[in-house]
Amino acid sequence: MRLLLWFSLLLFLGALATPEVEIISIRPNKIVYPDGEAGTAAVLLTSALPTEQAVTLRPILLWDVDASRALPPVKVTVPANGAASGEVAWPAPTGRYGHELRVEALVGGKVVDTGRQFFGVHRDWLDLVIVANEYPNIQWDEWPFFSYTNLHHWFAWAPADYAGNVPTTDTWYAGQVRWTQSKQGIIDSVKKCQAAGVHCTFYNNSFSNGAVGLEWARRHPEWVVRERNGLPQMNGAPFAAAKPPTDAETGGMGFVQIDFSDRKSIEWGAQNVLDSIAMFGWDGMFWDYGGCPVFPGFSWDGQPTPHGQDPDALSAR
Repeated sequence: MRLLLWFSLLLFLGALATPEVEIISIRPNKIVYPDGEAGTAAVLLTSALPTEQAVTLRPILLWDVDASRALPPVKVTVPANGAASGEVAWPAPTGRYGHELRVEALVGGKVVDTGRQFFGVHRDWLDLVIVANEYPNIQWDEWPFFSYTNLHHWFAWAPADYAGNVPTTDTWYAGQVRWTQSKQGIIDSVKKCQAAGVHCTFYNNSFSNGAVGLEWARRHPEWVVRERNGLPQMNGAPFAAAKPPTDAETGGMGFVQIDFSDRKSIEWGAQNVLDSIAMFGWDGMFWDYGGCPVFPGFSWDGQPTPHGQDPDALSAR
């Protein structure tokens, strides 16, 4: 009899531990919104119950210290032992910088689960960089949260921009600026940031540089913009860049321009980005240099780039 009571108690506690409906993920359609832009987020729900569940999503936006805004509720029907998603929406946020989107899932008027996700609001992508110049009279020690955001950006981190977003060594010097980096250190930092609700983006652009970038250009000469005499368009010190990426003198040397009139170079770069996201867990990428223009010069076959076409029509975007 006592064994039966214990077994019944365990079943009861197990039922309490299993939510009727669970919020698996909340995904805003952007991690950073321009100031004044409305947004949406997809909320994924699952249920392990044998019957269909009528769920009400009750979203709320929170920002600053104590500011918040209730958003319209959303009805979602989750099939038995299945999953479903609902979309919550909000008008242009009234605050700037970091925002929390909190969503409660209700079944029969009772909250069965709560989830949260974060996003940023800025005037532009470089808001955090220029804010000190735009407001030179701000005293940072008096207003330390003036430029708060839940977005952390890794600049000058890769062994080479464009060509080196998937490092093959455990440590290296960045292709720009010569900062020393660690693969595991970045992975751990990204995880810690994301656990605290901070999104992580990495820097990339339309040049490649450093020893890794120049070796990539040597292996793919058809993907590099060239001068009239056939030599690659390059600045910096290419001889110093011949040193390995683990040498402090290699970084920031020998920039080469990618030929984006060749679609294969774009496809290679896109796959490199996806592989980098898989390796480090990035939430997004900051693309520098004006959306990947096609620089005037000559392709591997000697034809002028961008082959008489409108450079904007050949944007890698």
